[in-house]
Amino acid sequence: MTTASRALLAAGGLILAAASARPAPAQNPPARPDSAPAVVTGVVMDTAGVPIPHSVVSVVGQPLRAITDSAGRFRLEGVSPGMRLFAVRALGYRPLMWALTLAPGQSAHGRIGLHRIDLAVVLPELTVVGEQYVSSRMAGFYQRRQLGFGHYLDREAIERRNASDMTDLLLGMAGVRVYQDPGDPTKRQVAFLRCGRIGVYVDGFRLWGDVGENLRLLNPSDVEAMEIYKGAGELPAEFMSDDCAAIVIWTRY
Repeated sequence: MTTASRALLAAGGLILAAASARPAPAQNPPARPDSAPAVVTGVVMDTAGVPIPHSVVSVVGQPLRAITDSAGRFRLEGVSPGMRLFAVRALGYRPLMWALTLAPGQSAHGRIGLHRIDLAVVLPELTVVGEQYVSSRMAGFYQRRQLGFGHYLDREAIERRNASDMTDLLLGMAGVRVYQDPGDPTKRQVAFLRCGRIGVYVDGFRLWGDVGENLRLLNPSDVEAMEIYKGAGELPAEFMSDDCAAIVIWTRY
């Protein structure tokens, strides 16, 4: 498992985050095809170790989700191998996200801890004009785009770019530099000319670690919209932390 796979990637606390492969049998197992899907199981609980039923566990960028049972257990089948992002949400608890690298055909199991929210969160209102449908999680995107700070790409703009890599969506953008990773010429890195600390957010979750590695977790075909804030003067309050810039990604699922 890589370092990124073990890192806590969201504001919610992962108190018992352990995803490990089940031990292989003594005899050599038959070879699995590289595309064989993986299976991820686990238990969602609170900080006291009490199972949380009806939690939603999903795979970012894939239409896969599971609901925990009365014992907090979940099972996700058909997960594509490779590094994947998983999100957990439960009513009354802080959501969290973590990364896990899965081998073809692997079965992984983990325990996930959520912190209870003490105060109710009031979501901003949204006025929809005409027949356009806007999901609640995308409401902020359209509100911020109306204010005009930052750079915004909706699904139509993303499709026009015909990108094969997430960094392709940033090519040619003023104040943004896309370059080959000195440590791995097959990978790209991203830098902003006005800021050296870039926060990456996926569906509202703050990812930690290398910007280029975080962007490689997703494909452009998985993305519904993007927000790019290249300096502290552009950053909305919800994306302010220790960073002076941000790349905000909203997936299609």
